[in-house]
Amino acid sequence: MLLIYEAAIYRYCRARGLQEADACDATQEVFAAVHKRIDSWDADPAKGSFRGWMLRVARNIAADKVMRRSQHGVRREPLGPTQLAEIPETAEAERTAFMREYRRSLVHWAMDQVRPEANATSWQAFHLTAIEGHDPAAVAQRLGVSVGAVYTAKCRIVAKIRARLATIKDEGDTL
Repeated sequence: MLLIYEAAIYRYCRARGLQEADACDATQEVFAAVHKRIDSWDADPAKGSFRGWMLRVARNIAADKVMRRSQHGVRREPLGPTQLAEIPETAEAERTAFMREYRRSLVHWAMDQVRPEANATSWQAFHLTAIEGHDPAAVAQRLGVSVGAVYTAKCRIVAKIRARLATIKDEGDTL
């Protein structure tokens, strides 16, 4: 789970405008803060989820880093229109952004878990169709297999990924 949260927090910090090194530092600071304050977290669902608490820690640390950089006169490139559009404007948007990064991290984790179980051709069929969006017929020709084999490989790997995701005790979408 640590790797899942690490990737989600890092991408969340990058989306808040932190540079790569600052996002790495912020991610480590979040884990240090969580470790230091874990005893203060209340597991009562009515008071919020662990993920929500971690989001608040990440948001505060990212904001502190941005503030410190501006106070020290650190200049950075101005954000472009695409980057500005990605910065959430509300607390709900921030929760949504963090959940998106968390889910993305979960899927990447599950894929990493499943990949060693798949043979190379099946994994390529899955990756080329499901991830890269290539036409199954073109993938079949490229890999020297039937179109049915491509669909079968994709279906089996997706099922294994879903099964692996189902093993994660999740708090739902609540933050």
